[in-house]
Amino acid sequence: VGVLCLLFAKDLPDGQFKDLEKKGDLKTTSASTLFAMDMSNNRMWCMAISYAFCFGIELTTNNIVTTYFFDQFGLPLATAG
Repeated sequence: VGVLCLLFAKDLPDGQFKDLEKKGDLKTTSASTLFAMDMSNNRMWCMAISYAFCFGIELTTNNIVTTYFFDQFGLPLATAG
């Protein structure tokens, strides 16, 4: 499957990356410009904040579940968490 993707998949919506470079149609921008564009994108901030909240809740849940299993069912800590 990986070989088929390498051979037949498009790199970009406009075409293959190497073909666009040869034609001169590929626009290059500096890393600082791309970083500024990313930091000003509201969707990126929503995704980052959502991910941070989800990950924080996962860590909290894992810690609470471990002590719950330890206290309620008498499991050793290695088994509970």
